[in-house]
This record gives sequence, C-alpha cells and structure tokens, in this order.
Amino acid sequence: HKTEYKTQTKTCDSIVFRSVDNIVDIDFDCIQRKNRGEVYEFILKIVKRSPMLFDKHIIVLRHFDKVLPRFQEPYKSLIERGVHNCCFIISATNYMSVNNNLVGFFHFLRVPLMNAVHMKQLLERVCLKNEIDGINLDSVIQACDNDLFTCLCDLEKLHRTAETKSTFENLFEKEIENLFEFIKKSKSLERVI
Repeated sequence: HKTEYKTQTKTCDSIVFRSVDNIVDIDFDCIQRKNRGEVYEFILKIVKRSPMLFDKHIIVLRHFDKVLPRFQEPYKSLIERGVHNCCFIISATNYMSVNNNLVGFFHFLRVPLMNAVHMKQLLERVCLKNEIDGINLDSVIQACDNDLFTCLCDLEKLHRTAETKSTFENLFEKEIENLFEFIKKSKSLERVI
C-alpha cells in the first residue's frame, strides 16, 4: 500500500509555506523581501514546540541565498537552539552566498542544474508515476525557465485544472519589462524616478 502525501500551502504571519506532517517547506524566492525577516520569528515558534509526529521537525529553507548575508546571521542561533528537535535543510543556487558561520552546521550536496533534456526526462517520469498525461512538458519547462520546483508546481496546477499548455507567467519579470518600456518611451529619466 503506497502512502500518498498531500502538501498544503498555508499562510501564517504573512509567511507562505507548504507543509505535510512535521515538514515545513519555505521558499525565500516566493517571499517578499520586506517579509523575509518574519521567517525567523515564524521558525522560532516551530523550534520552541515539540514535534507532534516523529522525533524532529523538518524545516526546509529553499533559495536561502536570497536572504542577505547580514540577515542570515541570526539563523545560526536558531539552528543551535533547534538542534534537538529540528532538522534543517537549506538549498541555495549560489552556496557561496550562504554565511560562513552557517556553513559549519551543514553537509553540502552539490547538485548541478539540469538542462532542458534532463528536465523533460525527469518530468516525464513524474507524469508517468502520477498518471498525468496530455501536458505539453516543453511549454512547462520553457515557461518556468528550467526551474524544477516551479515546473513541478506548474505541472500540479495543469493537472488539477485539466489544461495542457503552461500558463505560468513570471509576473516580476513582466513588470520589469513594462518598466523598461515605459522608461524608453519617457522623454526624461528624471520624471520616471
């Protein structure tokens, strides 16, 4: 009998995270810069509690390199405090951006980025295993800019909505393009600023 885990996207204290059982998954790429400081306080609440299931909380911090190094420093005390009841997993695209004081707490596993061919093969296996068909994987990979996490989220959404072609749109990137177009059309840069 295969156990199926359904992650739930939740919001608490303006922090959007995914969770299942005792696993909390926070993606700094999805959290506005002004709210990133609140993540520390949110995790501190988890560290203070005893896990309801299993021996430890598992706290996944994705894209930790998005946190400025000076704001990473407090996480050292948080990790020290939670050593008995938490397991921290940190992912970063650029591990050199992770504060040196934190590096000693972790074992690094370097995984090279996948190219489009490998990404498609992996997504095909995910689709086969989860009985998902009829989705244009090339459009998903292209729309999600080869980001595995975003591809999986888009794949889940497409499967849920019975769509076949990716509708993912990087809104931040689109707004920057709109801003540049506005600047080009403006006669004076000072008026834009």
